[in-house]
Amino acid sequence: YVARKKMMQTEKRLMRDTNWMDTYNNQMTDMLNRGVGRRITDHEKTKYRGPIHYISHHAVIKEDSMTTPVRIVFNSSASYKGHILNNYWAKGPDCFINNLLCVLFRFRENNVGLYGDIRKMYNSVFISLLDQHCHRYLWRNCETNREPDTFVITRVNIGDRPAGAIATVALK
Repeated sequence: YVARKKMMQTEKRLMRDTNWMDTYNNQMTDMLNRGVGRRITDHEKTKYRGPIHYISHHAVIKEDSMTTPVRIVFNSSASYKGHILNNYWAKGPDCFINNLLCVLFRFRENNVGLYGDIRKMYNSVFISLLDQHCHRYLWRNCETNREPDTFVITRVNIGDRPAGAIATVALK
């Protein structure tokens, strides 16, 4: 119920400006094309017997941003049926966060230093089927005359409490 209500609020806000709406819809489509999310069938919804949790999403609008004027944010801290997804996870150890001085020393240890682009890194780490169904969300491309489709997030969500630790472990 909460996820549906938030989706409807997001649609209403996006419909004020067709550019925002198109950008948000394109980002949702891009997520599906990259495999970050996937639509689940009615058969899968009824067949799945594990825990289920719906997370809401909303648009964060930054008109002055050239790269992402509208960003999708999934809220793992929202309550659904009295449960908050982030309350069920530990954050992970802070020892994974690098001290800048240690990074500089490690960089000078060898003759060659490497660096890489970790853009969309969280969206590169897969999550289990159980976690996918705890990351269900609703969307219908702002087509308010139909029922929304149900999707799952298949990769680490940046809004999840342990996301930082998971991404750092995957990087190492």
